[in-house]
Amino acid sequence: MRARTAVFIPVRLGSSRLPGKALLDLAGKPALAHLIERLQLARVPEFVVVCTTTDSGDDPVEDLSRSVGARVFRGSRDDLLARFLGAARAENVDLIINVDGDDILVDPEQVDVVGRVLLEGKQTSFNVRDSRLELRLWG
Repeated sequence: MRARTAVFIPVRLGSSRLPGKALLDLAGKPALAHLIERLQLARVPEFVVVCTTTDSGDDPVEDLSRSVGARVFRGSRDDLLARFLGAARAENVDLIINVDGDDILVDPEQVDVVGRVLLEGKQTSFNVRDSRLELRLWG
């Protein structure tokens, strides 16, 4: 039986460097919408979960995410690991592919490569930098 696989995108609007960047308009739609739509092109993950906070200021993240077909989990503002754990439990996910909310140019094919290798058990961690896939074994 194949592991239930999903992409998790951590997003919150309260960034100190560029507040609201996930909702900034890029070519006629919010940056987060571009990211979700790109990730929905990947074939290995079954679905995309936007992991945002329970802060009311992040309500627009939930609304936008659902409008483009992503699932949403809301959890701790300060504890991302707890947010991911809650989302994994709520969605019954076995394998998480984490894509940062500001990585709007992520390549869906690289997401599939990561997912396939993780599902095969050959690797436990990946790091994607500057459109190159770096493989690192942790543990």
